[in-house]
Amino acid sequence: MREKLISFLPDQFPEPDAFFVELTGVTYPDPRYRIDRDRSLYEPVTVDDLAAAVGLSPSQLTRVFAARFGVTPYRYLLSRRLETARLLLRGTALPVREIAFRLCFSDEHYFSSLFRRKTGQTPSAYRRDPDRKIL
Repeated sequence: MREKLISFLPDQFPEPDAFFVELTGVTYPDPRYRIDRDRSLYEPVTVDDLAAAVGLSPSQLTRVFAARFGVTPYRYLLSRRLETARLLLRGTALPVREIAFRLCFSDEHYFSSLFRRKTGQTPSAYRRDPDRKIL
């Protein structure tokens, strides 16, 4: 579970192991440990899972995470998934349904609705728009 938490942390956090130590007080001195930050985008991750991994309640983890990064864990993960969806829409021919599935959205319609709410365009319109911006 430690790996799940560390793979979830924002890229701008320079030393995710330090954040883990700050949360738990437990150190892991394995220098060979490699961080795969994008893994959590492609697997179901809940705040409950992350909280259990570090021995905190979900509300405690949310408070600590929001204080450190200025956003809740859920909103952070959602924004990372939407950024990745934009990249996949721009750089691949994957169907919208496949992108939604790969990024762990409950279904294609929820993903499309959320994408439109956050970007102002449907995924299909975003893909067709030659003036689109990734971020």
